[in-house]
Amino acid sequence: MAIHINDLPYDILFIIFTLCWDRDLRRGRPPFPVTASHVCRQWREHTLSTPSFWADLRFHESKLNLQKHQTWIERSADAPIDIGIYGGLFRHSSVKTIKEVMRLIVPYCDRWRSLRLVSIPEKIIRIIFDRLLHTPMHALTKLEVSGDYAIYLKHTPAETRWRFRPFFYGGAPNLHQVTIERLPYNHIDSRFNSLRVLEIQHAEFGNEAVSVIVRNVQGILSRLPNIQILRIASNRYSPRNMDTVYVHPLGLDKPFTLIHHHLQELSLQAPSGIKNAIITAFCLPKVLCFLDRTRGRPQQWEITIGIGCLSALGSNKPFQSLLSLRLGGGAGGRVHYRPRPPTDRSSTHLKHLPKALEGLPMLESLTLDGVDLENERYLGSLSGVCPRLRWLTLLFCPGYTVVGLRSVVEQRSKVLGCDILERLVIYGMPRSWRERPEMEAMIWLRDKLDLLFNPEAGGGEPGDDY
Repeated sequence: MAIHINDLPYDILFIIFTLCWDRDLRRGRPPFPVTASHVCRQWREHTLSTPSFWADLRFHESKLNLQKHQTWIERSADAPIDIGIYGGLFRHSSVKTIKEVMRLIVPYCDRWRSLRLVSIPEKIIRIIFDRLLHTPMHALTKLEVSGDYAIYLKHTPAETRWRFRPFFYGGAPNLHQVTIERLPYNHIDSRFNSLRVLEIQHAEFGNEAVSVIVRNVQGILSRLPNIQILRIASNRYSPRNMDTVYVHPLGLDKPFTLIHHHLQELSLQAPSGIKNAIITAFCLPKVLCFLDRTRGRPQQWEITIGIGCLSALGSNKPFQSLLSLRLGGGAGGRVHYRPRPPTDRSSTHLKHLPKALEGLPMLESLTLDGVDLENERYLGSLSGVCPRLRWLTLLFCPGYTVVGLRSVVEQRSKVLGCDILERLVIYGMPRSWRERPEMEAMIWLRDKLDLLFNPEAGGGEPGDDY
């Protein structure tokens, strides 16, 4: 039986309004509360009597309309306020404009739930946070600050004296999430003990040595003992930072200098040498995964850790809770056409593979990407380790056979006492898979587990099924 929308209880109508609310800023389109309040008298009464509809203040127009925003604040009553200030507001008289905005919104700072500054000039950012220096922000839970591209193109961390120090004296005891973009990343306030998520976008590594970058990241984590998620993305770095997957600039055999007991996710977008140096410079007993969330598909998010890190993983056992690991050996490519010969350097690192896997008791997914197993010399390392392992993926790895993989599965069943391995993914391998023993082993594996077999795949990512 059909029912008119105006006959619905208001709590249901409120849910419909919330689900249909498009919060994107599009030129020429009025905000949703304004649109809803002009449909009919009943909708206008509902809209005006709902303070949360008017608690989203966005200063983005090129010509500031203070009266409109004052009306929204009055209609928001006592609801928590979300503040958004955008760079388009400062195309003309920027200093005068931001002072007018701050005079309007600062008296209500005890209700601020989030503050978002998008593409803001550096001098405007300084004015905003200088004004908030002594202001207590007890209700603030989320902060996002994005500098304009002039900051990004002009400064490097060594060239600017300005430091990002929000609410330095007033404090923000309930701040849980901070995102900074195109700003100096090497200073984070130690008083944010409640911070859970920190995102640093467009971190300017510039000409810094890898050891300096690692120390900066260590400084961030040491000042934030309760943080659970750290995401760092850099699009600017010097060729001196482009280390191979084998080399650890700090020395792989050195002990870890920092233990962080609460970090669960570490996301990094940077050259492989920087990622390897950062990851192996910590002991993270609660970390679950290493990701790069800037990539296109979730299947590609996992960071490839170089086999040069195996020595540190084996001797220090720093990631006791890690669920997924992707190891890269630099031997990828179209291995079914031209397998690359093993190198002494590869063998030196792979000898630490058994101990490294022994230190990962919670591991459920293991990916070997371009790792030369050297005629199955190191394939047996997978037989009795990682008792929770469910997924095993080999991407363009020379030096093994399908018969050898069958032997690994049989040994795991015998040693561990059950068939825990559920899925085996093979992308790219030498032409020997066409031989009869290999085909028989492949048929046996298909009966035992979920086998995704594409031996003649080209280079690159294996696709959505990976």
